[in-house]
Amino acid sequence: MSEFAFKSKSSATQSPVQKKMPPRLQDNRETVQAKSYVKNEGQAFTWGKYSTIVGKKMQAMLDPTDPLQGESANINADQTPMMDALRKHYVINGGDLVKGHLLNDNLGGKALNNNLFPITRAANKQHLMTTENYAKTQLWTNQSPIWYTVEVGGTPDANQHSHEFKVSLGHWDMANNKMGAADIQGSITSNMGDPRDYDGANGDDLETYSAGTLKAAIGKGLALHPHTSVGGLNSQEQMARQQSGAITTTEHNSKGYTSVT
Repeated sequence: MSEFAFKSKSSATQSPVQKKMPPRLQDNRETVQAKSYVKNEGQAFTWGKYSTIVGKKMQAMLDPTDPLQGESANINADQTPMMDALRKHYVINGGDLVKGHLLNDNLGGKALNNNLFPITRAANKQHLMTTENYAKTQLWTNQSPIWYTVEVGGTPDANQHSHEFKVSLGHWDMANNKMGAADIQGSITSNMGDPRDYDGANGDDLETYSAGTLKAAIGKGLALHPHTSVGGLNSQEQMARQQSGAITTTEHNSKGYTSVT
């Protein structure tokens, strides 16, 4: 079964002090005021004689006044053959194994391969209830900026049935661009080999609680509704989606992608 361990107010690494430099057009992060920013790193997941890029690590700095527009996992097509093979291998019904966002789509997480990882429904729900909803409360209710990281542990291989999602989240001091102590720090285990790990979760992030709070946050200008279809993507997002299977690392902010490699 999925497990989650909490550590209260543990220390977090602070960003190094930066010398003041003039803004550079090629880097949207170097501005007078810190704004929302996300970096995703991917890895190759092996399934038989094939391999597909999946998420490895996500780092986000989220400002409630600078919301990011995410994308539903349904937009991603590149991982579908891998997902079908995993469901067949482990005899899992379709919705019991999902393309799980490292950064939730309601918080600005994209549907590129490097932000998605195969995860059981129960583990996906645990991530939602223990961490993602806390992030939404901080951003949308308390209007407090946060830093947030997720890193996937375990061999990225179809024969490795269990993977660990290490999560950390805390307050972001935007004025000094420093990460506060972690309010949440723990791990979530997704076990494709345990049928008990398939139950108890909604297949999409937009379940009843999230849908209601998302609508309210949008009304306050604190969130943007994630794209749910390919037709809603702009040209840059369309291009990134088409190249998703070859992209390992991306960085994006509210203006779009600032780096794609």
